[in-house]
Amino acid sequence: MGTTLKCEQDMLGSPLVSVVCNFLNGEEFLQEAIESVICQTYSHWELLLVDDGSTDASTALAMGYVTRFPGKIRYLEHLNHQNRGASASRNLGMRESKGQYVAFLDADDVWVPQKLAEQVAIFQSHPGVNFVYGPGQWWYSWDHQSQIPQSDVIQDLHCSLNSIIPSPQLLPLYLHHNGAAVPPPSGILVDRGILQQVGGFEESFRSIYDDQVLYAKLGLHVTAFVSGKCWFRYRQHDKQRCSLTVQSGEHHAVRREYLLWLERYLKRCNVLDKEVWVVFHQEFQRYQYWHIKLVRRRTIQLKNVIIGIGKDLAQRVLPSPVYHWLQASHRRVK
Repeated sequence: MGTTLKCEQDMLGSPLVSVVCNFLNGEEFLQEAIESVICQTYSHWELLLVDDGSTDASTALAMGYVTRFPGKIRYLEHLNHQNRGASASRNLGMRESKGQYVAFLDADDVWVPQKLAEQVAIFQSHPGVNFVYGPGQWWYSWDHQSQIPQSDVIQDLHCSLNSIIPSPQLLPLYLHHNGAAVPPPSGILVDRGILQQVGGFEESFRSIYDDQVLYAKLGLHVTAFVSGKCWFRYRQHDKQRCSLTVQSGEHHAVRREYLLWLERYLKRCNVLDKEVWVVFHQEFQRYQYWHIKLVRRRTIQLKNVIIGIGKDLAQRVLPSPVYHWLQASHRRVK
């Protein structure tokens, strides 16, 4: 991609869009993400690069862009270059933003050039809308070295596309499909006043559900336009938080934590909508006793390991006739 800003003049009266790109040790992909903002056909934007305590070359990379595009690109960091998580970093960018609308871009994702232009146009043609998003492209083909190539996939948002969805209908949609209908942060554009009104991201959440916490708030309070246009590529790789959480086996525990938070939030907001509560309880039942099931599963696994070790030890230590007699006795008992 080129590194020269397009020489088009800002349209008279076009709203400023603040782009918040948070990163942590993102030197491998950050440049490509930044370039996808610079290449937007909509030129009235500012880019806030929020450093979440990086220790690699991504800090210098970000500062280089600030030097090249003063006034257009800004660098932000937490006090003493702390690592405070994606939620705190996005909130910092949101607080420092000046635009009428706020967009988020993860440091390993990229936008298509028309992303901002088409989303702003939707806002301008639908005055009651304050949240716009479309499906993402699950992007596997970027990795040409993969030993198991996968085809790129366009996300299924599980709703009528190119339509307006009023509050609080978004929240049951997100809950009912176990998060599959939720757009990744790189695909959304939100009215900044609405973000401030709902309190932005919850900084206590540093898990993969940090974005869904925000979507729960928006789902209860905003009107959204869900487009059928795919505006971004959601890069799939082993180092992303979703992959690491699934690999560690913590996904169910993290979702249960999110649902416990959501229950408290719904009560605090005095939500009375029946559909919201019905779908919430259906989903919560799936995870309410998950930790007990996990303990049982791991106990069975441990028991099987111990039995296996015992059998191997007995076979090595006991005389062969005794070992086979014990095996036969065990089968008769079973």
